[in-house]
Amino acid sequence: MKFKIDTFTLLLLGAIVLASVLPATGDFGDGLAIAGTVAVALLFFFHGAALSREQIIAGAMHWRLHILITAMTFVFFPLVVLPINGLSDLAPSWMPKDLGLGFLYLGVLPSAVSSSIAYTALAKGNVPAAICSAAASNVFGMMLTPFLLLLLVSTSGAGDFSIAEAFKDIMLQLLLPFAVGHAMRPWLGGFLGRNEGLMARYDKCVIWLIVYSAFSYSVESGLWQNLPAKASS
Repeated sequence: MKFKIDTFTLLLLGAIVLASVLPATGDFGDGLAIAGTVAVALLFFFHGAALSREQIIAGAMHWRLHILITAMTFVFFPLVVLPINGLSDLAPSWMPKDLGLGFLYLGVLPSAVSSSIAYTALAKGNVPAAICSAAASNVFGMMLTPFLLLLLVSTSGAGDFSIAEAFKDIMLQLLLPFAVGHAMRPWLGGFLGRNEGLMARYDKCVIWLIVYSAFSYSVESGLWQNLPAKASS
């Protein structure tokens, strides 16, 4: 049995290295952030146009799947990262306190909608169910993430979180493009159905762009200064 390294995984690692060496800064970084927002909106637009009404309804009706994903997101993952948070005696001695708290914060976040959809499409999975579950995860996450973070650690940082602003972003950037795309399915559905390979490549490009943009922002914010590769003894 031969071990084969996925090319796309190498491209994602390359995006991290590129962002570490040559991060997107200034006007280019701002433009890249806008391009990422537009690319994600188009991702939902295209999937909305590619899916039939029956597929969307069937995806929404997978209630067992949605319950399982919600439980994994807001119960299982927080419990997994809880032992390594910066306030726990079980945290590794080499792990800085802030890094441990960062893992805890990561554990209570909802799923990344764009990546959830793109990876499900690449795996030829149930895209309608993924869209419904990812959207619900983020809607619930607007309320559950700050609550879980406050419950698991004593911190006041969640108070600046705007539920209304996050909900508006989900509606305008994700659900609205999906609805518009679905309305245009009579004109675009056939073309997208004949070019599934093109859609798969676009999904990968969106993920690569998001990874490069996010790591560029982190590097510019002092990622490697605050977290050097070799921790001091």
